[in-house]
Amino acid sequence: MVGASYIALECGGFMKALGVDVTVMVRSILLRGFDQQIANKIGEAMEAQGVKFIRQAVPLSISLNSEGKKVVLYRQGEDEIEDVFDTVLFAIGRTADTHLLNLPAVGVKTADNGKIIA
Repeated sequence: MVGASYIALECGGFMKALGVDVTVMVRSILLRGFDQQIANKIGEAMEAQGVKFIRQAVPLSISLNSEGKKVVLYRQGEDEIEDVFDTVLFAIGRTADTHLLNLPAVGVKTADNGKIIA
């Protein structure tokens, strides 16, 4: 799981509860914009349940090995590290990519940043 938003942590948590081996890659802090004392407690609870965290890391590339697994190259501090995973899920909450969907044609309004107004 790449990301440390509530969506990333929620997905990581339920996947772990389903028996999946879960690793969460965190760029800076868990749950940016949330109370950090609570955010850190959530991280500690997830670690106690067996979720692994790669902290202060940013993915650089993903490639497939001969077994069809994902080889993730990431930067952690000054180091570049490779690790192998079955699946990589991004939950990074970046900008909305709606500009090519022609949403006004079907009456959907968007804000200047591309997010759908609900």
